[in-house]
Amino acid sequence: MNPALLALILVPIITHRWARRGRAQRVWLLTGIAFGLVVAPFALALYTTSYLASYLPAGLRSLGFILGFPGFILTRVHEAPAMILVSWFDMTVPANRMSYIFLEAINGVVWAAIYGGLGWALDQRRARI
Repeated sequence: MNPALLALILVPIITHRWARRGRAQRVWLLTGIAFGLVVAPFALALYTTSYLASYLPAGLRSLGFILGFPGFILTRVHEAPAMILVSWFDMTVPANRMSYIFLEAINGVVWAAIYGGLGWALDQRRARI
């Protein structure tokens, strides 16, 4: 597991802080897009912490499993759109590192649109209040 994947959660946090300063009307739209771009690789990084738990000292093993189970659930949910799109369009993806990058790019676009749309709806609701 690459610790940089766990650091991906900082992208939406930093985006949210930046948007609150200068783009007050679109805070949740921008935060949703940033979160959607990184949610699939971040979920996979959480899931891999359960595999690393066996290498941790005895007192920290439960931490790996505690983080790994939500990562498993999030990975199952957030990996599906890319697999569905690849099968719909009959795209064959070779089984190497480039295939992972290709699938995560598809997931990033799909989830950025979904979470960005949710953020836009929140911004519209905040504007009415």
